[in-house]
Amino acid sequence: MMKPLLFPRDLLRFLYWVFFKPITLERYMQRIDPTLKTDTSLIVLWRRSKQYPELRPLLLLTFFHILITPWPVAFLIAGGFALAGFDVYWVGVAVGVALGVAFGVAGGVAGGVAVGVAVGVAFGVALGVAGDVAVGVAFGVAFGVALGVAIGVALGVALGVAGGVTGGVTGGVAFGVAGGAGIWIGYFRLINYIIEAPYSFLLSRRSGGGNFRLSPVVWDEIIWLPLPGLDQQLVSIGKANREEGMKAIAYVAGAFRQGWAARRALLELTAYDVQTSTSLESIARISEALSWLPPETRAAYKSLLLGLETVSKHAKAAIESDTLYNRQEQLRLGLDITQAMRQGFAYDPNWQISHLMSPALEVWERLLADGLALAQKQEAIPNVYVAGRPLDTKSKVFRGRRDIFKSLERELISPAEQRPAILLFGARRTGKTSVLRQLPETLGPQVIPVAVDLQDAALEKDAAGLLYRISVKIRDDALEFRHLEFSELSRTALETNPYSAFGEWLKKLQETIGERWILLNLDEYEYLEKMMNDGRLDDRIFQLLRTLLQNHPRLTLLFSGAHTFEDLSPIWSHHLINARVIKINPLSEDEARELITKPIPEYPLVYTENAVNTILSTTACQPYLIQAICRDLVNMMNEQHHFHANSKSVAQAIESVLTSASPYFQDLWAGPDTNDVQQTILGAIARTRDGRLSATEINATLLSSGYTEHIAKTRQAALRALEHRDVLKSDKSGWGFQIELVRRWIRRTQLGLKK
Repeated sequence: MMKPLLFPRDLLRFLYWVFFKPITLERYMQRIDPTLKTDTSLIVLWRRSKQYPELRPLLLLTFFHILITPWPVAFLIAGGFALAGFDVYWVGVAVGVALGVAFGVAGGVAGGVAVGVAVGVAFGVALGVAGDVAVGVAFGVAFGVALGVAIGVALGVALGVAGGVTGGVTGGVAFGVAGGAGIWIGYFRLINYIIEAPYSFLLSRRSGGGNFRLSPVVWDEIIWLPLPGLDQQLVSIGKANREEGMKAIAYVAGAFRQGWAARRALLELTAYDVQTSTSLESIARISEALSWLPPETRAAYKSLLLGLETVSKHAKAAIESDTLYNRQEQLRLGLDITQAMRQGFAYDPNWQISHLMSPALEVWERLLADGLALAQKQEAIPNVYVAGRPLDTKSKVFRGRRDIFKSLERELISPAEQRPAILLFGARRTGKTSVLRQLPETLGPQVIPVAVDLQDAALEKDAAGLLYRISVKIRDDALEFRHLEFSELSRTALETNPYSAFGEWLKKLQETIGERWILLNLDEYEYLEKMMNDGRLDDRIFQLLRTLLQNHPRLTLLFSGAHTFEDLSPIWSHHLINARVIKINPLSEDEARELITKPIPEYPLVYTENAVNTILSTTACQPYLIQAICRDLVNMMNEQHHFHANSKSVAQAIESVLTSASPYFQDLWAGPDTNDVQQTILGAIARTRDGRLSATEINATLLSSGYTEHIAKTRQAALRALEHRDVLKSDKSGWGFQIELVRRWIRRTQLGLKK
């Protein structure tokens, strides 16, 4: 909060604001009265002061400097000319300069613009706003210099030497020269700059950048010309104290005509951060360090920053990798990008970026190469398995799912007007997201695949935020996978009617894509209903989805989740009647066997047939569990320096997975989709010696556990849900576990049984 101006206490502070802090003064006035415009006259200010008493001291200060201050200033100037040897006409100088000062203050305050109070030959006190600075300065200096010097000096000399005619001619010429010079000197505040420029340069040479508060850009808000050394001062401050440096850069970025220094400082500090990275860990932190860059800077250096952030993320992924193979892959990708960026600098027309970044990236290249060489020495068997995280696009260890891709292709080749919504559902950890991440590669270029993680997007507070998040993902994925640039959907357009604005934006977007169409995947789609239950969405979101299906032929909706529409509230089935359902099942045996024995070409680990069959039988070809067992097995084999896996080593890996994959089993046992009835059934089946119960035996178990009402209906609902999630399966003899490993985990952790 700015300290209020008071009369007469703030006579000097007011003059300081008028000359050096005109923008601050305007904000001060508008804080008192937000309705004030920049062209408000003194009469209007006087009238507004009746409603806003805080304006009265401001008016008193203004009138004091209009009526009183000009006269001592004028006589000081006249005395200066006299001491310099000029024949001064004192009254002329006094009147001229006084008028200049008075007009400068009055015009400045009334206009709310950085104008001038002429103090000296071409020196004034200025008040106002960037853009209209010249008006007040020009008037103040023109009146002060032209009238004061021309009339006072030239006319005085003329009267004393050659009489009225000569005086008139000399006075006219002097008036014109002085007036023209005064306007330009006042417009660009050159007298100030002559002092501020060398001072700014000296500050930049001080250790740590000196005290930023002493910089001219802090105490003078209107500096037209670049301040020498300002960018280097910001860099020095940023290197000494990054937090203080960022504050200083943010201040300069908003300063009048000095934003160039902030941009250069940001670029140089970025290069400094890159060059001072002495380890993979410091490279990994760069992406976070770059987060402070303002949007305009990110836009100016988009390709450079994107490259740096991508390499940094590869380094971070390498450090956090569960496997040496993935660590090697991440380091290799980061190294490739770094080398490509360095080569690109050779052709970059911006010599400044090349000069700063090329040596910096040379450090990164060496660190990444050293890290890759070390990782390659540490692992005899590359551990390519990834358990718990979705596989990336183009992942070398992605296997199978040909049936899913065929089903999707079959639906997508149908005529646009006949193309239904698609629902891809399957139990948790069956690889849905991994499948979706392969779509940019498996589908043809005519399809623009967009994947929106609604679990993340559902953090938005309302429909406007959600739809904006989806629009950003559409733009990002179209650019990344199909090199298409789409127009932005502004947040402002979404505030009034988000559903209509989103639909209109999408309609215009589709008009630009020709024969292509958008495949919009809403992953974890169930979160839409959660947002509606929380009151952050209403049922118009479902009307929007239906409208997209019916009226947007160049868009296909793909929902993916762990439930069918029938599992959720009726609103889904009501609005999405003709959705085509595709279930994602465990891998086929051939696909699972390939994942185990040959995840990558020339894989050195050799399995016995019994070892492979043990993995297949205990996992039921569930991809997550296969990945988990093989991951633990390879780690164990590398520690033992063995290249042959038998049943015994596989059994040890399975024991390890019962602990390492505990979150997966816990979710099946007590997750949001499992209720008490299902737990009772699972526990009863797991307790049996052969792992099976008939429907009659399950009924008896439920009755003995206290479930007496509608027992058949209760049993059927629970069994259907468990079968739906690939936990149980049935045959003529009854119900049993689909995955043997799940039965073992329940027996050991929930029932306290050893085997």
